[in-house]
Amino acid sequence: MDGRSPLKVRHEPENTLRRQLIWAGSLGLLLGATGCFERITKVGPPERIGSFSIQKLHIVSFHDTGNSERDYFEIAHGRFFRTTIGMPPNDWSQFDRVTRLPSKSLTLLVESGSWSALVTERDGQPRVETLWEGDDNNPIQGISATRWHIPDYQPIAQPPQYTFSGGHIFDGTTLAKHSLPNQPGEGRHQFAGTSPDDEAVAWVTRGFDSSVGAATCTIMVADELGMTGPTLTTNAEFLKRHPPPDQFMPLPLAAWTTWLEGNFNWKLNGSHRWILEFKQR
Repeated sequence: MDGRSPLKVRHEPENTLRRQLIWAGSLGLLLGATGCFERITKVGPPERIGSFSIQKLHIVSFHDTGNSERDYFEIAHGRFFRTTIGMPPNDWSQFDRVTRLPSKSLTLLVESGSWSALVTERDGQPRVETLWEGDDNNPIQGISATRWHIPDYQPIAQPPQYTFSGGHIFDGTTLAKHSLPNQPGEGRHQFAGTSPDDEAVAWVTRGFDSSVGAATCTIMVADELGMTGPTLTTNAEFLKRHPPPDQFMPLPLAAWTTWLEGNFNWKLNGSHRWILEFKQR
């Protein structure tokens, strides 16, 4: 029996403990100096689509006040010499979502915060085209797996009120955009969904009823001629049973449209204009 073996076995736990103490001490110094330490790990192998490679990553941030974690994606282009894709204007390369669109040409929709862009390939080179530059943390909103609403509103002066345009619908199949009718009433409202033919749009306005001390929610439908019918108002009990999407949280795909279609029905009135009705429970 090797006489050095007992010495090796006896000191290995001590060395391991020493390494752990050194790591913990270094982490403590780092947190004390910067207030944050991040650990980034790759989630699975990269997904390859044509000449693009999409890698999902998981980041854990250790803060002195608590920890947080999230996923993000990075895209590289090239089969041998890869180039990381960045979104203008600052070449931001950490994307919250990457969606392959069902268009004839290979096109990726990338989103980072309120910004979104289209990533394509032309003459063997990657091309990034900004779709929406973001506005007051107002990102594009999914309507379905292939369609998005772009909130690129423009003010329209109609004294004594000011209304806004309705933005655009982006079609991920054709890569085309078409404009929506103006928003009804005064100010900007929350886009909730479109009629089956996209001729009318449902808009939501949140409020607070001080007489009962509860939140309210009104739904308006407008087409190119203006409002198509009376405003629908929900009460506190309805909102408690059917809460709308949280405007302060990141929303999943088609969150507002799912809420709208789950609680209301589209219907053509006598004038052949779209209105909404509460669903019968």
